[in-house]
Amino acid sequence: MKKVLSVCLASLLLVGCTNKQTSTTTNTNTSTNNNTSSTQTEDTNTTTKSGITITNPITLNSTQADMSGYQWIRGDVANFQEITLGESLRMFEEGGTGILYYGYDTCQWCNRAVPELNEVAKELNLTIYYVDASQRVERDEYAKLLEYIDPVLEVDSKGEKGFYVPAIIGVKDGKITDFHVSLVDNFEIPQNDPDKQLSDDQKQQLRDIYTQIAEKTAD
Repeated sequence: MKKVLSVCLASLLLVGCTNKQTSTTTNTNTSTNNNTSSTQTEDTNTTTKSGITITNPITLNSTQADMSGYQWIRGDVANFQEITLGESLRMFEEGGTGILYYGYDTCQWCNRAVPELNEVAKELNLTIYYVDASQRVERDEYAKLLEYIDPVLEVDSKGEKGFYVPAIIGVKDGKITDFHVSLVDNFEIPQNDPDKQLSDDQKQQLRDIYTQIAEKTAD
C-alpha cells in the first residue's frame, strides 16, 4: 500500500513568513466565525460599490474561516473562506478565479497583513480564499502548486526558490493576475518591540496594493 507523504506546509516555506516584499503591483518599490460546517463556493458574484465583480466559475469545498487568531483585525470580519492547499491547486488546474491568501495566524507578518486585507475585502465585498499554511499537506500537491505560482517564489542567496507568506495572489481563469508577498518596504519588527504596527501611511499603501490585485482579478 502506497504511503501518503504529508508535511506541514509552514515547514516548507523556508523560514515561514518574511519581511521581504515582492509584488507585481506598480505602487510599491518592490515587486469570526467558528462555523466549521462544510460549504461549497460556486459561481461567486462579488459586486463592489465601485463596480468590481469577481466570478469564480468552479466549485470549491470551503468552510467559514476562523480568523480569531489574527489579533489586530478591526471590526467585522470579511468573508474569508478556508480551503485546503489541494483546493487552491484546483484554482489553477481548473481555471478558477478569485483572491487567494496563504498564511497562518502565528506568523507576525501575516498578523499585520490580514487586518488590511480584511478592510479591503469588506470595502469591496470580496471573498478571500484562505489557505492555512500551518496545516499538513501532501508533498506532491505542494510541488504542483509551486509550478503554478513560480512568479511568487523568492530566490535565496544559494539560488534556491522558496514560497514565503503572507502571500496574496489574484487568479483569473487559472492564471496569476497579480500578487504581493509580505508587507511594505522599510518596515521591520524589532526584537524589543514585537507589537510594533504599520504606520497609517504604510497601512494605506498595503490596502492600495490589495485593491489593485482585486481590480486586476475582476471580471
